[in-house]
Amino acid sequence: MNELLFEAKLTPEIITLKPMKYLIVDKKVTAESTEAFIAIQGLYKLSEIIQSKLKDKGTIYELPPLEGEWSLLDPKIGFKDHNNIVGNFMLLQPENLEDNLFNEVKSKLLEESKTEEYYEYLKETNLKLVDEKKSIKMLHVGPYTEEQTTFDIMEKFAHELGLKKLYKSHRESYVKDMRTVPKDQFQTILKFQVE
Repeated sequence: MNELLFEAKLTPEIITLKPMKYLIVDKKVTAESTEAFIAIQGLYKLSEIIQSKLKDKGTIYELPPLEGEWSLLDPKIGFKDHNNIVGNFMLLQPENLEDNLFNEVKSKLLEESKTEEYYEYLKETNLKLVDEKKSIKMLHVGPYTEEQTTFDIMEKFAHELGLKKLYKSHRESYVKDMRTVPKDQFQTILKFQVE
């Protein structure tokens, strides 16, 4: 699954994914905002504690790349203005993460984090099963504000195959950490569901 999710080419391709467990911050943020980075902090803190607890139970894994689900407030403005891009963040979790362990870790972290900036986002973080089924994906290199060029290629590819985009929102996987590389070196896997 990691190859399907976190590797992509500079040309579009069709993938079919099985249902997977995610930690999802169910509180919307604007792309590249201070609030977005605060939400990410809480998501990673929770994920790291879960990773440690599962390691104690014999499940060892690396934290996967950050993902997000985004949509445009005004399609006419598009991706050029990051204030027009609204969504939330998510992190893939092992299949054997049970609800009771998640709830236990989240409750404890909430108790310890009442003064942390990410507290409100942590409250809205949930464990969910995500079923994307058939999607088109493609690697985008460069700033998020230039993603429309890549989406145009993906949408043309879908049209040529007689496929229809199912939702206005799309998914992104951040292959290179946005906090550590310049914007022109961002590598983002873009995906949207089709039928």
